[in-house]
Amino acid sequence: MILVLNLCLVAKGYGAGGYAEIEETLRKLMKQNQELSSKVKELERRLASYGEKTPVEKAPVSEGPTFNLDGSIRVGVVSDSNEKASDFGLAEAALTVSGQLNEWVGGNVVFLVENPPFEDSSDVFVEDVFITLGNTEKYPVYAQIGIFYVPFGALLTHFPDDPLVDVPVTLYFGETEEHALLLGFEKQGFAASFYVFNGDVEEENDSSNQIEDFGLDLNYTYEDEEQGLSIFVGGSYISNVADTDGLSEHFSDGVKDKKGGVALYGEISFKNFFVLGEYMTALDDLIPARETHGYEPSVWNIEAGFNYEGLIKPVEVTFKYAGGNNDAQELDFPESRYGVAVNVDLFENVGLGAGFFHDDLKDGDNRDVFFGQVAIEFGLL
Repeated sequence: MILVLNLCLVAKGYGAGGYAEIEETLRKLMKQNQELSSKVKELERRLASYGEKTPVEKAPVSEGPTFNLDGSIRVGVVSDSNEKASDFGLAEAALTVSGQLNEWVGGNVVFLVENPPFEDSSDVFVEDVFITLGNTEKYPVYAQIGIFYVPFGALLTHFPDDPLVDVPVTLYFGETEEHALLLGFEKQGFAASFYVFNGDVEEENDSSNQIEDFGLDLNYTYEDEEQGLSIFVGGSYISNVADTDGLSEHFSDGVKDKKGGVALYGEISFKNFFVLGEYMTALDDLIPARETHGYEPSVWNIEAGFNYEGLIKPVEVTFKYAGGNNDAQELDFPESRYGVAVNVDLFENVGLGAGFFHDDLKDGDNRDVFFGQVAIEFGLL
């Protein structure tokens, strides 16, 4: 470049002094240009390195309170040989309001309407109202306080349940709604809970009316999605089994002494097949107040079935065997129950069920029940 420039300068008649001055200026400019290029490359390298090590993070978005509104409706028809009649009924219309104030505090309210077959009036009431403190995704311990069904047994079934028909017998025996405080733990499939409450069934001559009833539940869930295997097993204890919703009506005047009860349950699903079982029993005689004869009832429920998706709609078929011991029969539970039910997923969140069961009752009586049910679920918010 300098050689070319020299020729141009000679051609234009520049002298030796002028040429030397211009040549020096050009050398300085070229040096400055090289230094500037080196600095730009160094800045680019540093910026690239800075971007790799410290990426720009978005400011966290604060999540405010959330609110959900969900509903469900179950309507059905029953033909009962004991009633010598058939009737339609509203098994359940439920509205669930749930709110999450933040990731640690939430609440739940369930409004319920029931008008089962053979009933003339509807019952409208609040079923569950409770506050939950905790976040098991971040910390395994949580607390729940309010009105809710305490975990005595799992009440497992693939049949339509009460109040359309009183199946399973374990639900009628063990379902227990209380004003209670529960402490729970959940981690890696293992769940444990301990709760305290003030039950309605008291010991005779005891007017203390204190929070002195309690219970606990332990269960474990194992799932292997690749093998299509699911296992759920557990057990429960309650210190005053006469206070369950199904037994308390037989001990409305109280008991001589409170007695505990236990429940054992489990369900195994493998691919399209499943089997479940549940057993509940009082641990000693439940003697009504001012009486001498007691009862030590036990009930059980066993179901097995399969799912089949080869038809137009997915179908589930379930077979049932259930019953109770002699003392349970004295409290209006069947000696044995055999049944079959078919459930069909008509559409998303829409199910149709139909079935039959036969009861062998005490004193040689029996009962035959045919039933059908349509159930829908929907989210409003």
